[in-house]
Formats: sequence, structure tokens, C-alpha cells
Amino acid sequence: MRFTLRTRLLVGMVVVIALSVGTVALVTRLTATQEFAGFVDHGRRAQVHRMAMALAFHHERTRGWDGVQPLVDQVGLLLGERAVLVDAAGRIIADSAGRLDAGSSPAGVRGTELSVTMRGATVGTLHIVPPETRPEESAFLASLDRSILWAALVAAGGGTLLVALFSRRTLGPVRALTQAARRMKAGDLDQRVPETGADEIGELSRTFNSMAAGLKKQEELRRHMVSDLAHELRTPLSNLQGYLEALREGMVSPSPELLASLHEETLLLSRLVDDLQDLTLAEAGQLELSPQPVAVADIVSRSAAGLRRDAEAQGVALTEAVPDELPLVYVDPGRVVQVLRNLLHNALEHTPAGGRITVTAEEAGPWVEVSVQDSGEGIEPRHVPHVFERFYRADPARPRTAGGGAGLGLTIAKQLVEAHGGGIRAESKFGMGARFSFTLPRADR
Repeated sequence: MRFTLRTRLLVGMVVVIALSVGTVALVTRLTATQEFAGFVDHGRRAQVHRMAMALAFHHERTRGWDGVQPLVDQVGLLLGERAVLVDAAGRIIADSAGRLDAGSSPAGVRGTELSVTMRGATVGTLHIVPPETRPEESAFLASLDRSILWAALVAAGGGTLLVALFSRRTLGPVRALTQAARRMKAGDLDQRVPETGADEIGELSRTFNSMAAGLKKQEELRRHMVSDLAHELRTPLSNLQGYLEALREGMVSPSPELLASLHEETLLLSRLVDDLQDLTLAEAGQLELSPQPVAVADIVSRSAAGLRRDAEAQGVALTEAVPDELPLVYVDPGRVVQVLRNLLHNALEHTPAGGRITVTAEEAGPWVEVSVQDSGEGIEPRHVPHVFERFYRADPARPRTAGGGAGLGLTIAKQLVEAHGGGIRAESKFGMGARFSFTLPRADR
């Protein structure tokens, strides 16, 4: 049989309450009994001493024990115990219970003995024999036991009720989390739970909601990626299929222009596959890096050299402003060149003829920050937070060619920079160009 967490908590707390209340009740009973016995014994000793003094006065007044029986009977009545008076010679003078005759030996009398003295001389001994049972004391102890029992039951019942209410209130959010998790398992990623309190349960609820939001976003990104990927593949494949079918049926001739177009579509497909592979490896943390100390100026020169001809053909000035005294960075130079080229490709796409692209670098504490600034149309503020998302394009109508990419260049750049431990950001004032900056770790940090 499987018990719920609430049942286990309730049973455990009830056991703890029962043990605690039982221990307190037992200690209270023992302490009260001892204190009561001490109180009774103290009062009894005081009474016995007074009775002994009364017997001594009687002996002095009568100059003997004549007529002492009524006084001994009174002592036994007041004490509620048997009183036996023995003279100095060891003979019984009086017995409140009337069991022993005067003059007999007190050999069978067992009890408390108290000497009766007058002017320093012992004139007799008072034997106090307690009864087998004391009705008054038994009644008091029975009443005490009942009171302790009722108090223990009330405390245990109240504690159990409080534990039940506490467990229900505490485990209610856990139950809600369980139900929401089950619905999420069934595919409903819109599940959220109330975020109440600042304790661990509240923190768990907030973490769950954050996780649910993240899962939903990832699912949306996955769907968008599949849809965008299908769209990106469909266009070049459709072009290739159309041209090949036309060639096969003799509708067009294999001219140099047609072959160049087919080659361009093939390059687009190849670049898309390479970008997807790099992105997948980077996101899975399996991208192989070969870091080494390298000068930032060398990386910038290599990156700009590969695109300088495209920039000149487009009428865009590509300049570098990298100080020679910059410290070395500890990176994989090939991967950082890939980052810069992706950023430069992006800048070329958005910079018209007559524009300018500038690559700069500067120290930033334990980092070196590299920036790519263009004088293009810039990015609208609403698009800036999304430029590093897969397949995201601020202008969906812009054609994607073999030179322009498939909307993965900035995403890959972000993943590569973060794989080196750095960060990347985009800044732009719409109509005044855009600036992409990323940081690289210094080799001497």
C-alpha cells in the first residue's frame, strides 16, 4: 500500500506528538506524586512532633501514663494511622487500634518511631504505623491522573488537528505542482501554479513556472525552427528541381548563366547545412575549440581580408582600427574569424553603397572587446532583442542568397562567443546604423 506524503507527515507528527505528550504526562505524574508525598510527609512529621509534645505534657501533668489511652486514640484519629505508645521500659501503654494489651511487648509493631522526651529524658516511644491504603491520598492521585490524562488527550488532539491543517496548507502547493506537472507531461505547456510565500515552496513554485515558460518557449522555437528550416530548404531545392527538370526535358540549354545559378543554389544549401551543424554542436556543448594566445589584430585582418573584395564590389568602405598594443586573447582563432565574418556579412547586407563598416577593438578589464560598426539603415528597437535568434530576420522580404546566409549567422556568432566564455550584444539607433560587440578572454588574465 502506497502512502501519500501528507499521510506520512501526519502519521509522523502524530507519533511525535504522542511521544512528547506522553513523556510530559509521565514526568508530570511522577513529579506531582513525589511532591505530594513530600508535602504529606512533611505535614505528617509536624503533626507527629506536636502529638509527641502533647504526650510529653500529659506525662508531666499526670506524672505517668495514667489516662493516656484517649490521647493516643486522638493521635491515631488525627493522623489517620495506628498509634502505639511504649513506655521507657519497652512495655505497651496504649494502642489506638486496640490490638495489643497494655504491658505487652511491641515486637510486632512496624512503623515510624519517635521518642517522647521531657526535660531531656526519654519517657516513652510513639510508634506510628501507616495503613495499607490512604483513601484521601488515593482519591487525590486518581483525580490527578484523570486531569493529566484529559490534558494529554486535549493536547494530542489539538496538536493532531493543527498538524492536519498545517500539512494540508503546506502540501497544497505541492499537490498543485504535481497536477500541473502531469498536465505538462501530457503536452499542456501552459500550466502555471500560484507563486505564494517567500519560503522553499514559493521558490519551488517560481522555479516551476520559470521552467514551464522556458519549455514552452523552447517548444515554440523548435516548431519555428522546423518551419523555417523547411522554408529555407524548399526554395533552393525547388529551384534546383525546376532547372534540372527543364534541362532533362530540353526546355532550356545548359548555358553558363544557368550553371552559375545552379551553383549558387548549391552553395546556399551547403552553407545552410554547415551552419546548422555548427549551431547544433555549439548548443550541445560539443563544439571542439583549440584555444591559443593570438593577437586580435591578426584575427581582424584575416576576417576583413576575406570580405574586402565583396565590400569594394558593393561600394562599401571596410576599415580596421585595432591598436597594436592590445593584449593577446586566448581563443580558437578559426572560430573567432568565423564570428567576425558572420558579423561582417550581416553588416554588408544592411549597408548601402557609399557606406562604411569599421572594425575596432579595445581593452575591457579581463576582456578584449571587438566591435563591428556599420552605417546602414540600423535596426528597429523592437527587433534588437531578437537578432540572435535562429532564422530571425527584421526584414522577412529580404532575399536569402548564397552570400547573404539563411538567418543563422548571428545565432552561430553568439554561440561561438559564449563557447569562449564571452558575451555578445547588439546596439542600434534606427536609421543610423548598427553596432555588434563581443568580448574575448585575455591570455594573461
